[in-house]
Amino acid sequence: MHNDDRSDFYQDHLDRVSRSFAFCIARLDNPLREWVGLSYLLCRIVDTIEDAAWPVFTDQERAFTFFESFLERKPQASEIEAWTQLFPHEGLPESETELLKDAYPLFCDYHGLPPEIRESLRDPILSMSRGMRFFMTKKNREGLLRLRNLADVNRYCFFVAGVVGEILTRLVKRENAPGLIDAFRFGLFLQKVNLLKDQNGDETHGRFLVPSRSLVLRSLIEDARIAFDYVQSLPKAEVGYRLFCSWSLFLGLASLPWIERGYRGEGPGKIPREETYQILGFVDENIGDQAALADLFERLLRAIEIPSEAERVFEESAESLQELSSLYKGELSPAEVAELLS
Repeated sequence: MHNDDRSDFYQDHLDRVSRSFAFCIARLDNPLREWVGLSYLLCRIVDTIEDAAWPVFTDQERAFTFFESFLERKPQASEIEAWTQLFPHEGLPESETELLKDAYPLFCDYHGLPPEIRESLRDPILSMSRGMRFFMTKKNREGLLRLRNLADVNRYCFFVAGVVGEILTRLVKRENAPGLIDAFRFGLFLQKVNLLKDQNGDETHGRFLVPSRSLVLRSLIEDARIAFDYVQSLPKAEVGYRLFCSWSLFLGLASLPWIERGYRGEGPGKIPREETYQILGFVDENIGDQAALADLFERLLRAIEIPSEAERVFEESAESLQELSSLYKGELSPAEVAELLS
């Protein structure tokens, strides 16, 4: 199916909704580049369902239901048009509004994929939608979503980002591929970086997703170590995919000190462009040098400062593992799911 027009179509949307991730995706070779680009855009649509300012929860529920049905069967253009009319466009970023306008061709492309590739996308994206829907039902009477402890954070990140690691691992499908659970931890790391980066904005909109910055930082460092093992285990000959993963990992790590400064009101909270290019160039030049990458990894870890916080007693998670595990549809074993959700 791949052609330059489709690559450009996906890239235009990727540049609007996530410039840093778009940059990494552009380094992949086709058809993997197109598959990853399409899957990411579909995931961003689910994210829009989660983040939009829905005045009525039942409309949000309907939006999730229709989205999941469109993954199972090819929708008609009229169905997509009616579905997008459900969205509260007031306050929706222009990039997401434009993405919704192109939902029909995206779903057409998805249903035109080879069956095994479509299946590789379907199960994880369904899991993401089900998980997001579940957490939306956990808002309190004031309409606030509050994660109470690290287990809650891990469970939330499992569904909104961990499944992306499963998508990538399924699409790559190489012999002796890294363990799937490691790919999930990679996703958890990237999402926890986003939670810290977006904390002030999220809380303005009633999403209290960081029970403790020091707690989340410590846990994402452990996730980062497993993510780095994932990267190091990739075949050196797979330069494009190694770069895609390495750039995502190292840019996430390098961003953390700047994110913390921004949270304290000491700057914009964004890694300077010059430093970004330095890291990208170094990784590109040394993508086959395990020792050089390991040295950079440890150096970036040492630059992360864990904020000191008063000792806190966190509430227990109210949801059972069985309840959450039933939402997941994928290749992890029940024991692996339980490990990631704990």
